[in-house]
Formats: sequence, C-alpha cells, structure tokens
Amino acid sequence: MNNLKTQHGTTGTAHGGAIVSSLVTRTVPLAKKIVLTDPGLCRGCDACELVCSLRHEGRCGLELARIQITKDFVNGEFLLDICRQCQGPQCMFACPVPGAMYVAPETGARVVDEKKCIGCARCVQACQFSAIRLHRETAAALNCDLCDGDPECVKICPTGALSYDDWGESRSQHRKKPMASQNSIPRSTYAC
Repeated sequence: MNNLKTQHGTTGTAHGGAIVSSLVTRTVPLAKKIVLTDPGLCRGCDACELVCSLRHEGRCGLELARIQITKDFVNGEFLLDICRQCQGPQCMFACPVPGAMYVAPETGARVVDEKKCIGCARCVQACQFSAIRLHRETAAALNCDLCDGDPECVKICPTGALSYDDWGESRSQHRKKPMASQNSIPRSTYAC
C-alpha cells in the first residue's frame, strides 16, 4: 500500500490501483489586511468600481472592476462583492494552471497572473462569494489584489463603506457584535 496525495487535495491509500480518499483541509497564509465592507454605508455611487478599473485596466468600466456593487434600488440596498482573501481559497485550489493564482508575498493577497490564466472559469465557479469574474475581452480572471497594500477603492469611498483592516482583529471584532436587525449589517469579515 502506498500513501498518495492527489492534485485535488485528497489523500488516500492505493489499493490495487484505486485511491481511497479522505477530505483534506488546505490553507494558505492569511492576508496581512483585507478590504472590509459595510453595506449599510454604501450609496451605490460606483466610485470604488471606477477607480479600481482605472488602476488595473487604465480605463473606467464597471465590468472591469475587481469590486462589484449589486444594487437593489427598490429596497435601497447595496451589496459589495470583493475578495475576502480566504485562508482556504477554493478559487486558488480549483485553478488547473500552476502559478496562475498565487499568494502575493508583500500583502498576502490572492492574486491572478493574467498572463498564465487560461480563462477556464473554475475559480469563478469555486468562489462561494461571487468575488471573481472573467474579463470581458481577455477572459482572464479578475480578483482583488489589494492594490499592492494600498486599496484605491478604500481611499476613494466617500461614505466609509470600505475600510482596510487587519484580518484577524477585524474577524474577532465582528464575532463580538450581535446583529441588531437585518438593517444593521456588520462589516463582512467571513472566515472562509
């Protein structure tokens, strides 16, 4: 019997050519900081999306941004979709191309190498937060890279709906705050 580790994160023992597998939890180092969102403060002005696309693409286009605002004008609610820099990033583990998604050493951000990305959309399908989309022209995955540690979206947000905070401290503060009502949505700091 041989112990094996597959590319899909399972391990098992080979029995006559078959692998008996068990689920293995894979993780990567935490990002040093993350962009936190407070949907209750967002007014849907699109400034974050426009500055993001300008920084990364050199032009403004909402569909080119690494942050997206889902707008519900009837109820006056805005949901900000941005990478949560998961410790167990399923997007990264789903990518079939070695090095196309990696952890940036300076910030700990989960980054897409657009030159290596083949546009297969496995990362898009794997992200439970809908934080990754494909570029409309190149088909490369678009994901928040934290602007090398100085997020433009946070700097431009006029209402303070976005902040750039320590991952660990923010998560523990979030857990201590009970949600008073559905209208009082805390900053998103989901542990993935």
